[in-house]
Amino acid sequence: MSQEPRGQDAPLRVTARDGSLHVQAERVAGLQVAGAIDPASGRAELFSVVPATGPSSPDAASEGPHLEARARGGALLARVGVAALPPDAWHAPEAPAALRPFSAFVPSGGEVASLALLDGDRMLIERRASAHAPELNVDAEPFDPDAGTPLRWSASDADGDTLRFDVDYAPDGSAWRPVAIGLRTPSLRLSSDALPPGPEPTLMIVASDGLHAVAAEIAVVLDRAPRLAATAPAEGETAPPTTAVTVWTLGELGELGPDALRLLREDASGGEPVEVSGRLQRLPAGDGVRFVPEAPLAAEASYRAVFGTGVTAADGTPHGEPLTWSFHTGAATPERAIQERNLTGRPLGSAADDAADTASAPGAELPETCAGLERAAFAPLLPAGATVVVAGESDGACRLVVSSASAPDEVRAFVERAILGNRLFLTANRAEGETVRIGARGAAFEAEALLEPGPPTRLTWTLRPSD
Repeated sequence: MSQEPRGQDAPLRVTARDGSLHVQAERVAGLQVAGAIDPASGRAELFSVVPATGPSSPDAASEGPHLEARARGGALLARVGVAALPPDAWHAPEAPAALRPFSAFVPSGGEVASLALLDGDRMLIERRASAHAPELNVDAEPFDPDAGTPLRWSASDADGDTLRFDVDYAPDGSAWRPVAIGLRTPSLRLSSDALPPGPEPTLMIVASDGLHAVAAEIAVVLDRAPRLAATAPAEGETAPPTTAVTVWTLGELGELGPDALRLLREDASGGEPVEVSGRLQRLPAGDGVRFVPEAPLAAEASYRAVFGTGVTAADGTPHGEPLTWSFHTGAATPERAIQERNLTGRPLGSAADDAADTASAPGAELPETCAGLERAAFAPLLPAGATVVVAGESDGACRLVVSSASAPDEVRAFVERAILGNRLFLTANRAEGETVRIGARGAAFEAEALLEPGPPTRLTWTLRPSD
């Protein structure tokens, strides 16, 4: 299977099935850079430099902290200002000299030979590209995620650079989303539960040495019928009476009929199940449906949900047999916590070697300091276009508050999918008046998202280490 340069050497991620380039309008190739800086002392770090695509922008002024990407020979490719978070937003006042985190996209457009962080004319830190890009080879045969064998590939680097691997997936062969980020070993165990069906399911494996990246694709064998990803409440769960019933699917659904998701009270007087009145809401991304009761459910009662009647995928493939599950309601006052469960019954992706470093999994553990929260949360847990309002720590927890121009339902759907896509457990998902509270748990931390309607929509993430 051939490999293609990624990031600097192509306008966007390349799919080479027909030799054409797939380009997203108004986005250019470049580098997503995360680091930390203390201009007063001149200390700086570059935590990660990842080939990516993002918006083009004019070169920033050379005064103050900034990143410069240069080509071989020294020609300037891009200059981007660095806006580190203020010290009192992340650290106690008595530690003003601590490094402050930043994240920036550098629209380099071409092959980058060096990336430097400067403060005015003063060089703080520099990373130079090695002479050779990695070599990457994947199997030409389609990958069957249900065959019981992990996805494997081979890679090498003539300069001896340490390689990291990303695995992306596109149901249609072009709209990519991350499945695994920063793997240290060339293998990944995947289930079809992690891969939404589509007309051209394809995996892209990306190998990077820090400034060079190459990518190769492999076709995937998948049934195109819509598959269940998660339900909330889950089977046997005790939920507050204010709950709504939500079903997430892998892949976009077609038109939904009135019986796509039904709710019945099982312990009604008279001994027969009673249909609950309510309305259906299609999730904004089309990959699920929510049943919202007309009134709060009865306290301390039993309910049965039925999903799938007449449901099809976007291309008309039928769902199959309806899914039925039961849950209970608790007291009339909502509980602060809902029974924890794994949304899919297994991680969406896990290293084939069970002893592999779990830190390579996105969202797998809380960074050691809140300076790392910006790096861990910005990409996977915040919607595009979010503006940071507050970033700080107190009582052992990291807190990040952002505002978004998106509607509350859209932000809620994004948070739900972010939790699903980052291998977290969902521990709560409920409305409290106009606000929505969503809880999650990772391998080493707990997280809670609070959505307030605005406008603008306000999203608060609180992360704290698990006991």
